[in-house]
Amino acid sequence: GKMGRAEYAKLVEKQRIAVLNCARNGLSKGLSLSLPTMIGETRDMRKDLIDEVLIRIALGELEEALQSCSKTQADLVVGDTNLRSEALVFLSVRLEEEGKIQQALQALSRAGKADPNRRKELQPELARLQARAQAMLKKQQQQQ
Repeated sequence: GKMGRAEYAKLVEKQRIAVLNCARNGLSKGLSLSLPTMIGETRDMRKDLIDEVLIRIALGELEEALQSCSKTQADLVVGDTNLRSEALVFLSVRLEEEGKIQQALQALSRAGKADPNRRKELQPELARLQARAQAMLKKQQQQQ
């Protein structure tokens, strides 16, 4: 039969958390192929801003995810995760991998601003990036 509203909301939230966990575990390559089918069976996902952002994060489209976040004043939250903050954390990791330490540091500090509840959790990472940035700066000064 038809699902009740509350049950439906629970299902949607479950799906969203599953997508978020997949993204965090770096399964996005295979995930990106299975995502639309997995979710398309229950609903049209991209209609909802929160889902649009979630899918973009899962697919690694982080700048686009952040653009989508700025379409609303509201906090987009899945489980207890603020998606803007999450996208910025992912972005920070990518920037660091590309050797853009200063930008990675900026992204991570923006992540802490987007979700004050996460500041404590992000503190060690921030400290590590700051140390890396300072070390790089020293190196550059020595080379001059």
